[in-house]
Amino acid sequence: MLTQEEISILNEVNFSEPEKLLYKFSTLIRQSGSEDEKEAAYYIAARLASYGIDYDILWPEIYLSTPIRAELKVIGENEEIKVKTPSYSMSTGDKWVDGELVYASSYGPPYATDEFEYKLQFENDPKDKIVICEGIPSPDKVNDIINKKGVAAIFIQPGENIHECICTSVWGSPGYEDLPNINRIPVVSVRNSDGKKLIEKLKHSKVRVALRTVLEDGWKKCPLVLAKILGYKNPEKFLLLHGHLDSWHKGIGDNALGNATMLEIARVLKNNQHKLKKSVWIAWWPGHST
Repeated sequence: MLTQEEISILNEVNFSEPEKLLYKFSTLIRQSGSEDEKEAAYYIAARLASYGIDYDILWPEIYLSTPIRAELKVIGENEEIKVKTPSYSMSTGDKWVDGELVYASSYGPPYATDEFEYKLQFENDPKDKIVICEGIPSPDKVNDIINKKGVAAIFIQPGENIHECICTSVWGSPGYEDLPNINRIPVVSVRNSDGKKLIEKLKHSKVRVALRTVLEDGWKKCPLVLAKILGYKNPEKFLLLHGHLDSWHKGIGDNALGNATMLEIARVLKNNQHKLKKSVWIAWWPGHST
């Protein structure tokens, strides 16, 4: 049961306020390290200032892997297959990686709770070959291929939309000590229908493919907006509310809606700051997607 005070605070939520952020962010491609990401951070900062909320814009230097483009073709055929490369795939640049295609099936170990924990079962030795398998390019599967000495990986997406992904086992922005653990083979994803065609070809004859990937890897300074609403009794103790500022494409669902919600929470809590015994910190941080 909510108390009357809690009901009163919830009734202060005004949906027209967060809606303004959604309209603004629908015009921005908030990729980490981009000018649009900076514009998004400055927009949030300006809104916080208009509410009288103290804030800082911090500029952490983070390691990013930004996909630029990728290509895949069947050797001996003219048709090029639509692909995307995930963040933290190896970048081959102008160099093509070619090899014989081999299929690996996916299975869920007893402990698996989602596809990220699925493993690969190899029907043929993938050493020095390019592996094709179903699913998203999860770190476990990519590591399976690396450990079996495969030279590249092709992942068949569940549908016709190729999702943006990240294929490293290092979650969050990697530090210097994490860089050796980043996967080092080129990885691409294909549409489900194109993947099924490749598997069908394999049933009848050997197939050789060639692929190349271009990613921009490196350290970039990115904005992190941190708002602080201090409590009256124990201001040094705080609850942290946070969400990522950056996005694939316009990313209204992930995570502009979260950003807007956090901004409205900040506004309502500022209006009720005299009721907060402890502080609330709210952070919009970069580097989630890449």
